Amino acid sequence: MLRLLLLLLSVVASVLAAPCTPCDVLPEEQKSALSIVLAALNTNIDTECSRLVCSSSGLESWTASSSLSGTLSPAIGSLSSLTYLRFSSVISGLLPTELGQLTSLSYLNLGVWSITGAIPTEIGQLSRLTFFEILSNNDGTIPTEFGQLTSLNSLSISAFSVLGDIPTELGRLSLLRSLGLSTGITGAIPTEIGQLSSLLNLYLPASSISGPLPTQLGLLTKLTRFLLHSSSSSLDGTIPTEVGNILSMQSFSLTSSYMTGSIPTQLGQWSGLTDLELKLASADGVIPTHLGQLTMLDQLSITSNTISGTIPTQLGIGTLAYLSLIMPEIEGTLPTQMGQMTSLTFLYVVSLEGKYRQYERNEKRNEKRNEKR
Repeated sequence: MLRLLLLLLSVVASVLAAPCTPCDVLPEEQKSALSIVLAALNTNIDTECSRLVCSSSGLESWTASSSLSGTLSPAIGSLSSLTYLRFSSVISGLLPTELGQLTSLSYLNLGVWSITGAIPTEIGQLSRLTFFEILSNNDGTIPTEFGQLTSLNSLSISAFSVLGDIPTELGRLSLLRSLGLSTGITGAIPTEIGQLSSLLNLYLPASSISGPLPTQLGLLTKLTRFLLHSSSSSLDGTIPTEVGNILSMQSFSLTSSYMTGSIPTQLGQWSGLTDLELKLASADGVIPTHLGQLTMLDQLSITSNTISGTIPTQLGIGTLAYLSLIMPEIEGTLPTQMGQMTSLTFLYVVSLEGKYRQYERNEKRNEKRNEKR
């Protein structure tokens, strides 16, 4: 038995020590380039073997190990057969311009945190690219050359030091389905955004977008999710009524302390909407009764310092599970129709002081009933 166990251990050890035979078929030029790239990341072909897909034509796919560290060598430009490249490790230094030589790439994920410098404009040469994501400390601006990536389906840039406007050239990306830009983005949303006819998701969190919002947003008739949270005092104007034309909308979240005007009644046309969040400190008017038409709504949150009037009886939507209304100027009591909201699990209402006390008294009354039981 002991002899068998020793034999098994010997076999396992030999397998672990075996060279990366699948990559033996790599052309010598690529094998040499790959060795240089991996050495700069403090590893080698044998260690990274399970994450490489090789053929006689060259390296086709590389899902880099998360334990890698170091810099990305310019030699990566010689791996021209790559179609899939993904990093999730901590890489430092500059991104090499030679990335633009990987013209077979369809997927490029540089989700790494310590890369510095500008995003290389040469990435705009990757005409077959369908997915691009970067999460890092890059600075500079979004390259206008990204407008040449006409095969792109998904673009996500979360870089803490990337500044500047959204390039108008992004309006050329007619196949784009998801667009996410965060942190240092400034300037107005370009009107060319309305040309993204395939767009499903638009995410602009933690940005410094200025306004007003373009009416061309209403041309994004396939959009299902919209999120814009701006800390900029320059995001002003109103919610364009044209966004009501986006009948495919499922989730809409907008945060701004300086946008004014009333909530458009046209939002009531979003029959498939499940989540609506409006944090608009300076919005005015009243809560539209048309929101009662959103019969698929699961979460509703409205925050405003100046919206007045009463809570519409129409908000007694049976599907609502989460309802938050923080509006100090709202008057009246909670509509009795809210007692029919059988799906409701969270209710938070802040209105005029007297009415808020009444809401608290009701809660305290329930607590006293529970104590008696």
